[in-house]
Amino acid sequence: MRTMCLCLQSTLLAAGLIAAVAQAHGGRYDAQIRARVAELLKSNNAYKNIQAKVEDSVVALTGNVELDSTRQALISRVRSVPHVESVESNIVLSPPAVPDQTLYGRVQRTLADAGLAEVKIRVHEGAVRLEGTVRNAKERQRAIELVRQTEGVKEVQASSLTAAE
Repeated sequence: MRTMCLCLQSTLLAAGLIAAVAQAHGGRYDAQIRARVAELLKSNNAYKNIQAKVEDSVVALTGNVELDSTRQALISRVRSVPHVESVESNIVLSPPAVPDQTLYGRVQRTLADAGLAEVKIRVHEGAVRLEGTVRNAKERQRAIELVRQTEGVKEVQASSLTAAE
Protein backbone atom coordinates (compact mmCIF):
# COMPACT_ATOMS: atom_id res chain seq x y z
CA MET A 1 0.00 0.00 0.00
CA ARG A 2 2.83 2.38 0.92
CA THR A 3 4.56 1.65 -2.43
CA MET A 4 1.34 2.39 -4.31
CA CYS A 5 0.95 5.68 -2.43
CA LEU A 6 4.55 6.74 -3.20
CA CYS A 7 4.07 5.82 -6.85
CA LEU A 8 0.88 7.91 -7.04
CA GLN A 9 2.61 10.87 -5.36
CA SER A 10 5.53 10.64 -7.79
CA THR A 11 3.16 10.52 -10.75
CA LEU A 12 1.21 13.56 -9.52
CA LEU A 13 4.41 15.48 -8.83
CA ALA A 14 5.75 14.71 -12.32
CA ALA A 15 2.44 15.74 -13.92
CA GLY A 16 2.51 19.00 -11.98
CA LEU A 17 6.07 19.76 -13.09
CA ILE A 18 5.25 19.01 -16.72
CA ALA A 19 2.22 21.31 -16.59
CA ALA A 20 4.27 24.11 -14.98
CA VAL A 21 7.00 23.82 -17.63
CA ALA A 22 4.43 23.80 -20.44
CA GLN A 23 2.68 26.87 -19.03
CA ALA A 24 5.95 28.78 -18.59
CA HIS A 25 7.00 27.90 -22.15
CA GLY A 26 3.69 29.10 -23.67
CA GLY A 27 4.29 32.73 -22.76
CA ARG A 28 8.06 32.54 -22.98
CA TYR A 29 8.39 35.10 -25.79
CA ASP A 30 5.36 37.24 -24.99
CA ALA A 31 7.38 40.16 -23.57
CA GLN A 32 9.64 40.23 -26.65
CA ILE A 33 6.66 40.03 -29.00
CA ARG A 34 4.81 42.74 -27.06
CA ALA A 35 7.82 45.08 -27.37
CA ARG A 36 8.27 44.46 -31.11
CA VAL A 37 4.56 44.94 -31.83
CA ALA A 38 4.55 48.18 -29.78
CA GLU A 39 7.43 49.43 -31.96
CA LEU A 40 5.46 48.54 -35.10
CA LEU A 41 2.39 50.39 -33.88
CA LYS A 42 4.45 53.50 -33.11
CA SER A 43 6.19 53.38 -36.51
CA ASN A 44 3.15 54.46 -38.52
CA ASN A 45 0.60 57.12 -37.63
CA ALA A 46 -2.09 55.08 -39.43
CA TYR A 47 -1.79 52.54 -36.56
CA LYS A 48 -2.49 55.09 -33.81
CA ASN A 49 -5.92 53.61 -32.98
CA ILE A 50 -4.70 50.01 -32.77
CA GLN A 51 -4.15 48.09 -29.54
CA ALA A 52 -2.37 44.75 -29.19
CA LYS A 53 -2.50 42.01 -26.60
CA VAL A 54 -0.11 39.07 -26.56
CA GLU A 55 -0.78 35.74 -24.90
CA ASP A 56 1.08 32.51 -25.55
CA SER A 57 2.67 33.96 -28.72
CA VAL A 58 -0.74 34.88 -30.16
CA VAL A 59 -1.21 38.58 -30.98
CA ALA A 60 -4.75 39.98 -30.79
CA LEU A 61 -5.17 43.30 -32.61
CA THR A 62 -8.16 45.59 -31.99
CA GLY A 63 -9.04 49.11 -33.06
CA ASN A 64 -9.62 50.87 -36.35
CA VAL A 65 -7.85 52.10 -39.46
CA GLU A 66 -9.07 53.95 -42.51
CA LEU A 67 -7.87 51.60 -45.25
CA ASP A 68 -8.03 47.85 -45.76
CA SER A 69 -4.51 47.93 -47.19
CA THR A 70 -3.28 49.45 -43.91
CA ARG A 71 -4.99 46.68 -41.96
CA GLN A 72 -3.52 43.96 -44.19
CA ALA A 73 -0.03 45.46 -44.07
CA LEU A 74 -0.10 45.60 -40.26
CA ILE A 75 -1.29 42.01 -39.95
CA SER A 76 1.48 40.89 -42.30
CA ARG A 77 4.13 42.83 -40.39
CA VAL A 78 2.97 41.43 -37.04
CA ARG A 79 3.02 37.87 -38.45
CA SER A 80 6.67 38.39 -39.38
CA VAL A 81 7.69 39.24 -35.80
CA PRO A 82 9.88 36.41 -34.47
CA HIS A 83 8.05 33.81 -32.34
CA VAL A 84 4.52 34.99 -33.26
CA GLU A 85 2.38 31.87 -33.66
CA SER A 86 -0.70 33.62 -35.05
CA VAL A 87 -2.49 36.96 -35.33
CA GLU A 88 -6.13 37.52 -34.48
CA SER A 89 -7.44 40.68 -36.11
CA ASN A 90 -10.45 42.56 -34.86
CA ILE A 91 -9.43 45.73 -36.70
CA VAL A 92 -12.36 47.52 -38.31
CA LEU A 93 -12.44 50.22 -40.95
CA SER A 94 -13.40 53.69 -39.81
CA PRO A 95 -15.37 55.11 -41.39
CA PRO A 96 -16.96 51.81 -42.42
CA ALA A 97 -16.64 50.89 -46.08
CA VAL A 98 -19.58 50.98 -48.46
CA PRO A 99 -20.83 47.41 -49.09
CA ASP A 100 -18.75 45.79 -51.84
CA GLN A 101 -21.73 45.10 -54.11
CA THR A 102 -22.89 48.74 -53.92
CA LEU A 103 -19.42 50.10 -54.61
CA TYR A 104 -18.89 47.65 -57.47
CA GLY A 105 -22.04 48.97 -59.17
CA ARG A 106 -21.00 52.60 -58.71
CA VAL A 107 -17.51 52.04 -60.12
CA GLN A 108 -18.80 49.93 -63.00
CA ARG A 109 -21.29 52.67 -64.00
CA THR A 110 -18.63 55.38 -63.71
CA LEU A 111 -16.25 53.52 -66.01
CA ALA A 112 -18.99 52.54 -68.49
CA ASP A 113 -20.22 56.15 -68.70
CA ALA A 114 -16.65 57.22 -69.50
CA GLY A 115 -16.30 54.62 -72.27
CA LEU A 116 -13.99 52.45 -70.16
CA ALA A 117 -16.24 49.43 -69.67
CA GLU A 118 -13.42 47.07 -70.70
CA VAL A 119 -11.57 47.78 -67.44
CA LYS A 120 -12.08 44.92 -65.01
CA ILE A 121 -12.67 45.81 -61.38
CA ARG A 122 -12.41 44.06 -58.03
CA VAL A 123 -13.79 45.64 -54.88
CA HIS A 124 -13.09 44.85 -51.25
CA GLU A 125 -13.80 47.04 -48.21
CA GLY A 126 -13.55 50.33 -50.12
CA ALA A 127 -10.45 49.32 -52.08
CA VAL A 128 -10.86 49.07 -55.85
CA ARG A 129 -8.41 47.13 -57.97
CA LEU A 130 -8.32 47.94 -61.69
CA GLU A 131 -7.16 45.33 -64.20
CA GLY A 132 -6.87 45.02 -67.95
CA THR A 133 -5.53 47.10 -70.80
CA VAL A 134 -6.58 50.55 -72.00
CA ARG A 135 -5.47 52.37 -75.16
CA ASN A 136 -2.86 54.71 -73.68
CA ALA A 137 -1.35 56.22 -70.52
CA LYS A 138 -3.76 59.17 -70.57
CA GLU A 139 -6.75 56.82 -70.59
CA ARG A 140 -5.21 54.78 -67.78
CA GLN A 141 -4.77 57.90 -65.66
CA ARG A 142 -8.33 59.00 -66.47
CA ALA A 143 -9.71 55.64 -65.31
CA ILE A 144 -7.77 55.88 -62.04
CA GLU A 145 -8.96 59.43 -61.35
CA LEU A 146 -12.60 58.63 -62.18
CA VAL A 147 -12.58 55.66 -59.83
CA ARG A 148 -10.78 57.62 -57.11
CA GLN A 149 -13.53 60.27 -57.28
CA THR A 150 -16.35 57.72 -57.04
CA GLU A 151 -18.28 57.98 -53.78
CA GLY A 152 -17.25 55.28 -51.33
CA VAL A 153 -13.84 54.53 -52.84
CA LYS A 154 -11.14 54.67 -50.19
CA GLU A 155 -8.18 53.58 -52.32
CA VAL A 156 -7.36 52.56 -55.88
CA GLN A 157 -4.84 49.91 -56.88
CA ALA A 158 -3.98 50.03 -60.57
CA SER A 159 -0.76 48.07 -60.92
CA SER A 160 -2.63 45.53 -63.11
CA LEU A 161 -4.07 48.19 -65.41
CA THR A 162 -1.75 48.67 -68.38
CA ALA A 163 -1.65 51.04 -71.34
CA ALA A 164 -1.33 49.55 -74.85
CA GLU A 165 0.72 52.50 -76.12
